[in-house]
Amino acid sequence: MATDMIALISAGIALLAAGGAWGAVFVNRRNATDTIKTQVNIGARNSRASVVSANRQKWIASIRADVADFIATRQQLLLLAGSGSFQKAGMDALHAEERMLHKHAAMLRARVEMRLNLEKEEDHVSRTPVEVSGS
Repeated sequence: MATDMIALISAGIALLAAGGAWGAVFVNRRNATDTIKTQVNIGARNSRASVVSANRQKWIASIRADVADFIATRQQLLLLAGSGSFQKAGMDALHAEERMLHKHAAMLRARVEMRLNLEKEEDHVSRTPVEVSGS
């Protein structure tokens, strides 16, 4: 009877050890799955951040190009306004060029305004027309 008791205790210990081993397998599998999910999430965030950063740089470059073009157009308008009097035939061409420059300046201003975040107060642009004689 003592031998049967020892065999029974040994079998119980073996079953307990087997159960512990299966538990460790499931815990390790869950940990590996969580680690993989975390790595995928980190990779997705890093990828999104690099795409957003590249798009933001393109956005900034576009605004800079439009602002530079706007300043150049405004300078052309100032030069045109200060060019003095010309013959009647020349004045028609100057007025046509001036209208074209005003139209181009308005389009550039609209492009810049479109790209600004108007939810922020510091991004608001005054709604006055393009001035020719200002500094």
